[in-house]
Amino acid sequence: RQAGPQVPVPIVALHGALSSSQMFDDLIFALVEKGHRVIAPDLPGCGHSALLPVESGVYQLGQVGQALRRRQRGERFDIPAR
Repeated sequence: RQAGPQVPVPIVALHGALSSSQMFDDLIFALVEKGHRVIAPDLPGCGHSALLPVESGVYQLGQVGQALRRRQRGERFDIPAR
């Protein structure tokens, strides 16, 4: 989810495990009212985001970081990096 005007440096809000970007609804509203842009993605496997393909069955922080970089480039979370 994204809200607010296009600005050079948006605020990125990342939720923790077993949560979703919905936890930031009030914060997003307040920041947008002050003229900020907020980007709050649902991390892989949370909220409206697909699961990452993981062989070990466990997400590792590096995998989540790679998924966020892919998302920043406009790609989907659930497509593994090549």
